[in-house]
Amino acid sequence: MRRAQVLASTGHPDEARALFTEALAALDALARFAEGHELGEAQLLRAFTLEALGRAGDVRAALDAALDAAPDDRSVAGHAVSFCLGHARWSDALDLSRRARAQLTLEPAWQVYFALWSRHAAQLG
Repeated sequence: MRRAQVLASTGHPDEARALFTEALAALDALARFAEGHELGEAQLLRAFTLEALGRAGDVRAALDAALDAAPDDRSVAGHAVSFCLGHARWSDALDLSRRARAQLTLEPAWQVYFALWSRHAAQLG
C-alpha cells in the first residue's frame, strides 16, 4: 500500500491504482479471517484503500466495520475519526467520534479527547 501511495503522489496513477486494487483484495481476504483488533485495523486499511481508489461511498461502511470489530479499541476509533477529519468527511467524523464516546469505556482524559474531536468536526461540518 505504501508503494501505491508513493506512486500516486509522484504522478503514476495507473500503477498506483493497480497496487491499491491488489491491496484491497489482500485486505478483503484478511478480513475474512481476522478478529478483534486485527480485524479493526484491516477494516481501517480497507477504508484508506477505498478512499484512494475513489470509492468514497464504501469508505464509511469500512470505518463502521472497524469500530464494530474492535468496539473497545481507542486506537481504531481515533484513527477512524482522524482519517475522516483529514479527508473533510465532517459528518462521518462527528458520527464516529460520538459513537466512540458512547461505546468505549474511557478514562476522563480520553473522554475529553473524543469530545474535542466531536466539537471540531461539528464546527467544520
